[in-house]
Amino acid sequence: MHTSGIYQQDTPFTDGFMTFGPDEMLTSFAAATDAVLTRNAAGSWSWTQIASKTNIYAIPLTPLMFRLGFAQDIQEQFGGTVGPIAVAGRPPFTGATQLVPSTTNKVPKGLKLLDIIVNYVVVTNPLTAITCRYDRTLFAEGSAPAVTNILASAANGLLTTVTAGHSVKITGLPTQIFEIVDLTNMIFELSIQTPAGGTCQLFNVQMHFAFNHN
Repeated sequence: MHTSGIYQQDTPFTDGFMTFGPDEMLTSFAAATDAVLTRNAAGSWSWTQIASKTNIYAIPLTPLMFRLGFAQDIQEQFGGTVGPIAVAGRPPFTGATQLVPSTTNKVPKGLKLLDIIVNYVVVTNPLTAITCRYDRTLFAEGSAPAVTNILASAANGLLTTVTAGHSVKITGLPTQIFEIVDLTNMIFELSIQTPAGGTCQLFNVQMHFAFNHN
């Protein structure tokens, strides 16, 4: 099948999944030793945060391909110069404006973040605090960055308690939309505060997406 236009799909896939390991996190440490990149075992790497520290770990989604949306257009190209009718172009809906679809409202495309999963282990003593947030930052010529908070800074289901195994906590976003605003940057931040005599291992952050790159 051939068309001189483009194929469009309105319905997104909902099975997108991304994992961000320790090497893909930005860090805000007062000193380089506040957390140490550690090989715990084969296939297991983490940031190991030492006692009595407050560190921020950030994951910007800048490497991912977002889209700006696509204007609706259901008037498909048809025909050609070879065939029973030598006509090419769009259907001539002259006089039937009710059949002309809107081309201004965009069909959302790209990525829609559904939830965020933090994989960590609290060692020896409970954390003093653990919080996370998710923001959209818009950049414009001659203006200060405009930050819109999407997931408010709070525990958001993350636990401070000591665990024998991994804490794999899923936080759903209160507002799930396709990000189609130009010149924006999406960033997730995680703040971990360890107590005296307690440490924390941060293994990865994972995200589920709906996506439409068609």
